[in-house]
Amino acid sequence: MDLLLKVHEGYADVTGLERESAEDALAWAVARRHGLLPLLVRVTGDTWRAAQILVEAAARHDELPAVPGPVWGCALETARTDPAYDYGEVAAAARAAFRRAADDGDTTALHSLGLLAESLGQGEEAEQWFRRAAAAGEARSAGRIGRLLAERGEDRAAEPFLETAAEAGDAEAATLLGKLLQARAERCFKAGARHGSPEAAQLLGDLRLARGDVDNALYSYLDAAWAQYEPVARSMGLIHLLWREHKVAKVWLRRAADSGDACAADFLDPLSVDTLERAVEFFQDDAERRGFDASNLGVLLEEHGRPGEARPWYLKGYEQGDAYGAFRLAELHKKDGDDAEAGTWYRKAAAMGHPGAKRALGEAPEPENGGTKPVE
Repeated sequence: MDLLLKVHEGYADVTGLERESAEDALAWAVARRHGLLPLLVRVTGDTWRAAQILVEAAARHDELPAVPGPVWGCALETARTDPAYDYGEVAAAARAAFRRAADDGDTTALHSLGLLAESLGQGEEAEQWFRRAAAAGEARSAGRIGRLLAERGEDRAAEPFLETAAEAGDAEAATLLGKLLQARAERCFKAGARHGSPEAAQLLGDLRLARGDVDNALYSYLDAAWAQYEPVARSMGLIHLLWREHKVAKVWLRRAADSGDACAADFLDPLSVDTLERAVEFFQDDAERRGFDASNLGVLLEEHGRPGEARPWYLKGYEQGDAYGAFRLAELHKKDGDDAEAGTWYRKAAAMGHPGAKRALGEAPEPENGGTKPVE
């Protein structure tokens, strides 16, 4: 019955009519029609079978309305996972239906043909259908083509497809497009810096700093500073803030603020008023609702010698979906010498994807280049 109701949702509503409840629909379908056969016959429990004579009659009449695409999608999904169905037979019928719909101008059918070919391991054919669908305006297919091209290293060719998908609301395509453009921007800034542009050097440093490549970010900022490029003062200040060299940072930030950099001026004030109470207040405002803030508040309290107060915040972070909360609980148990409980929390954090927990369990992938080694 669950499958029947799911299939039912794939059919469009009839204009001017309201759908009856599932209970009313089932009562109608299991009643005898004209004193003869019901449309549905109970097999066992909540399992039903369509009257065979009706199935055979439907198969003989070509004038019946076409089965909607979402229903075919449901059939394919079910046949793929349920051995009671012959997936090859369902796929062949779906392909024929999608081709007829595509010939009638249905662009979604082109996309469905691509998905079907992809599910059958027919990559080249899938790409051809996706390209046809994208050319016809199907944003979902444009996203597929963009991803395929990006995986093959054809970034510039992928960009217009990803942009089309991103503008249609595809968050994954938008993110991938941003990464491709970021990589292209970095190549451009490198070229500009190499040819003497201090602005390009600073912007290159900003990109490197954003991904944690602090050493090479500094080298880029120094190139701009040696060229006496005034706007780099704030960036130099931020680097020294990261290194906790507050006195040096203040000099750079003061220089930037005196040049009219309002953002740098904002950085100056907190350097002298950073207190534990202010930090607790910063995280506590949202810690009841957001896992990240709850776990971060726990870290703050633990770092200031208050692990007992940190523990419930870590637990709250974990309960709100933050793997870091579980990881910090594991670390606390490890410090307490409770290796068994630590292992339990490491496994919980690892199951949620936390890389530190995976490393602790010996499951971590190769670490990414953090940028600690300078590059030319």
